[in-house]
Amino acid sequence: MELVVDSNVAAAAVIRSGVTRNLVFNSRLTLFAPGLIEPEMLEHRAEFVQKSGLSDDAFDAAVRQVFSRITLLRLEEFMEFEATARKISPDSDDWPFIAAAMSEGCALWSNDRQLKQQAAVPVFSTEELLVKLRAAEDLE
Repeated sequence: MELVVDSNVAAAAVIRSGVTRNLVFNSRLTLFAPGLIEPEMLEHRAEFVQKSGLSDDAFDAAVRQVFSRITLLRLEEFMEFEATARKISPDSDDWPFIAAAMSEGCALWSNDRQLKQQAAVPVFSTEELLVKLRAAEDLE
């Protein structure tokens, strides 16, 4: 399953081990994100280090590890969807994630309920993604 991950999902995977990080490393998932997500993560580095309780080195290692599983998309790769994504995005900061999902023809992994207000791309929360993956396992 291909998914675009939003900033909060990526941050959750970096700052703590658990369900989100385990899903990031699930071999059934192919993950994408707008390239701006990694610099955004580093911009909030001090806040994330404090929240996570990780040392600077451990945080950097977690960022490298998580982003080794996420293909970062250049702006040019989804710019053709910018205008549409801006119109339908419930939050002006979210348009790159919607545009990236439109570009890749896949769903968006986000726990932001507001993103479900648009109908251009399906949005799965972490819980919904778990249910979907478990259901697929049951069919095998």
